[in-house]
Amino acid sequence: MNMRTRLAPALLLCVLAVATPAAHAATLKIATVIPAGTEGYVTAEVTRGGVDTGELSSRTMETKKHSGLYFIGEVVDVTGHLGGHNFQWAWASGHAAGEVA
Repeated sequence: MNMRTRLAPALLLCVLAVATPAAHAATLKIATVIPAGTEGYVTAEVTRGGVDTGELSSRTMETKKHSGLYFIGEVVDVTGHLGGHNFQWAWASGHAAGEVA
């Protein structure tokens, strides 16, 4: 049974019963979403992983462990919504590092 055949009827019942927002939230919390697959890196919009932000100075992007080593942009474990946020992160982190490097 796929998500559509389980989740849609449950949500419809909540709406028909004029449920409270808490009831809607409870319904969504029990829903299980299992991806059916992936199209791989060819069409990927966001990937996860990279240099942990906790290992970097938020002011300069310099690593805390190795003086003079900077990481910026996509190599840092930061994800943003589609629509240019990752570009903005790349430019802003590059600027921060460039100001002090």
